[in-house]
This record gives sequence, C-alpha cells and structure tokens, in this order.
Amino acid sequence: MKAKGFHINLIVLVVRKLSNDAKNFDFPELGQAIQDAREQQRNKQRYKLLCFPFFITAKLISTFLEYSIGEFSRLTNLGIHTLRYYEHENLITPKRNSGNRRCYSDKDLAWIEFIKRLKDTGMPIKEIQHYAELRTKGDLTFNERMEMLTVHRESLNEQIKVLQEHMAKLDDKIDFYRHGIEHTSPK
Repeated sequence: MKAKGFHINLIVLVVRKLSNDAKNFDFPELGQAIQDAREQQRNKQRYKLLCFPFFITAKLISTFLEYSIGEFSRLTNLGIHTLRYYEHENLITPKRNSGNRRCYSDKDLAWIEFIKRLKDTGMPIKEIQHYAELRTKGDLTFNERMEMLTVHRESLNEQIKVLQEHMAKLDDKIDFYRHGIEHTSPK
C-alpha cells in the first residue's frame, strides 16, 4: 500500500513541477483519477492500481510538458530567431502562457522535426507554408496534404535517380584511375 501512495504523491509533485502555474492548477481528470485511486486503495482493490502510475504519467507528459523558446531551441537545434521566423511565416503556432510567453509542446517538437525533414529534402519554403496552412485546417485536408507529399516524394525519387547516375559515373572514373595506377606502378 505504501508504494501506491508514493506513486500518487510523486505524480502530484510532477504535475505541480510541470505546471507553470501551480496555484491555478486545474486538471479535473487527474483529480478524479487520484480520488478513484484513493477509493480503490481504501477498498483494497489492487488490480487496477498497478497500471495507475504509468497511465497518469503518460497522460501528464503529453498534456503538461511544455518548453520555453530557449529549451525548444536546444531540443530542435534551431536558433531562437529561426523559431520566431517560423512563427512569423505561420509554419508553427506555439501556445502562449499566462505571461504571453511562447510554450512549445511535444507536438510542436514533432512538427518542427517534420518541417526540418521537408526542408532538408528540398521542399521550397512556400510549399512548406502551404502544407502548414492545410495542417491547421484539420483532417479535411488529408487528401491535399497526401498529394503534396506524393509529388514531393516523386521529386525526391527523381533526384535520387540522378544522384545514383552521378555516383555510377564517379565509380567508373575511380575504377579507371585505380586500374591505371595498378598497371603503371613499379613492381
């Protein structure tokens, strides 16, 4: 029983730590989950409590884990000015906290990684902006977004084909020099 109480206390501490404003902390699902866990503990219904710490921790991490712009910059290896530029260009829209400071989430982290991947694979910034605009419109734009990515993939496949041709020509030239060196070097 002591371990269960420990988990509940630990989770409450984690929530308070993760919450930027512990005084105005409000998460009814967590409160209800804690009440349910305590009631189960009192009734000695152990079977459901075994999953409680993992479930709540996973929920908290996805709900409350927020990053300041500096932390987010370090996580993404993008400069603060680049993040502000991305926001200005409507590529990313971070939430704001009560002090009007940017708050980035794990969803933002995944989105930035995808933007970086599109950029690294040569998608023009205007197309990335259009994709981001479609993304903000929701699920109704799935077809259009899929079409954009399909066209981009086709473009990448063409680039890969050209690069493979270049690689084959370089390999031929290297083999030519290797063969020439082997036949002209003294034995």
